[in-house]
Amino acid sequence: MFKKICLLFALTLLLGMTFAGCGGSGGGADESVDDGNGEVVEETSWEDIQAKGKFVMGLDDSFPPMGFRSASGDIVGFDVDFAKAVADYLGVEVEFMPIDWGSKELELRQHNIDVVWNGLTMSQARIDSGEWGFSQPYLENRQIIVSIEGSGISRIADLEGKKVGVQFDSSAQAAVEEQPDVLATFAGGELIMLETYTTAILELKNGSLDAVVGDEILIRYVTGSDSSASFYIADDDFGDELYAIGFRPGDLSFIEAVNGALNALIGNGTAASVSSEWFGDDIVYVP
Repeated sequence: MFKKICLLFALTLLLGMTFAGCGGSGGGADESVDDGNGEVVEETSWEDIQAKGKFVMGLDDSFPPMGFRSASGDIVGFDVDFAKAVADYLGVEVEFMPIDWGSKELELRQHNIDVVWNGLTMSQARIDSGEWGFSQPYLENRQIIVSIEGSGISRIADLEGKKVGVQFDSSAQAAVEEQPDVLATFAGGELIMLETYTTAILELKNGSLDAVVGDEILIRYVTGSDSSASFYIADDDFGDELYAIGFRPGDLSFIEAVNGALNALIGNGTAASVSSEWFGDDIVYVP
């Protein structure tokens, strides 16, 4: 895992997505960037956020415990509370905008949102695509397999002939599809893409799916709070990963300002407090 994290860091740095040190409120110097036509222009993403007084956070509002709807309809979650703390530290507001998870890149490109912050994996594919800028990582995660107890699914090989659900355009889908040898073990099975993990878990419970591959943080939270079925977590998983905040790739000064806030909140104990509230422990990743 250590080697994987170092590789992600190295590639991100090479792409110019700077992991800043300890910054203060309002931190984040403007940068000079190529506008794509060979012209060097001043990079003002952080100044632009300050000028409008807020950043708009795109999220899937059915992804507990990172961002989801409470019984009263409010958007709540670990990422929601962490974003509020970052915004407060930076002296701006945060606006929460539910989005179609499959359209997150488009929402960023069209400036409908300023960040994607909702259990977003800083994956190799996203780094290589050039469509993303990333903050420093803040949580570790795994892609795990959940089924109903008694299904006999305890290993990846047990998915042979099974219907396996994943969220569309998720890191779980990528984790399965990027391993041809894993797909081969399905041998007559089917990988089924669903809009949300809420739907995937419902389909698992009603028998339409044999298993779901998804984020460990979400799966353990959802199955731990749902007593209507006996869930089983397989011994095998699809590997470790890191959560980070997603930005437009050229928003370097905004990324730097947010990284400064993340480091400050880790240093002053705020991050640990938010984590303990949602997970019962401080699980925030420290670079």
